[in-house]
Amino acid sequence: WYLRKNEIASLTINELLYLGLSQKLLRDYRGADTTFGVILAKSPAYEYGWLQRADINHKMDTAEVKAFLAKPYYDKYIELASAAPEKNKVGLIEAYLYMLVFSAQAGEYDTARSYCDLVLNLDANEGRALEYAKILNGTKATDIPVEQPTDFKLLINLSTAKALGITIPQSVLLRAEAV
Repeated sequence: WYLRKNEIASLTINELLYLGLSQKLLRDYRGADTTFGVILAKSPAYEYGWLQRADINHKMDTAEVKAFLAKPYYDKYIELASAAPEKNKVGLIEAYLYMLVFSAQAGEYDTARSYCDLVLNLDANEGRALEYAKILNGTKATDIPVEQPTDFKLLINLSTAKALGITIPQSVLLRAEAV
């Protein structure tokens, strides 16, 4: 619908956002990346747009040896989102973890530790950061026991489901921890 409408008239930022998110959900990552590129050209201070573009490029980076396509977008997101860390906590944790892995693979272990510290400052119990901290401090990955998840949460975003035309059955809604 948005693509047809775009042939007639320019889409609003909100319409572009829904188009980009729809493309991402459909795994049309190149289309989604292009759409978010348009959004960010129109609104370069839009933090969420940078986070989405980073995530999309991360998903496109599927090679055995990563090209780290998302790095410039996570850099920009961190620059913008760092002004309000509590508001952007989830996105910053995602960005810092990505940058941690990037830094470690580039052999920049002090920088990787710094990103690990940033994550743990936002969430002292963030499991991935705790595991990375052990490895960065010399523990061999093979010496770290594998832990099975014990806590699962079902979260449902009704507004996104509605925008995508998805009807969530009442039985599923009742089991959700947050709707």
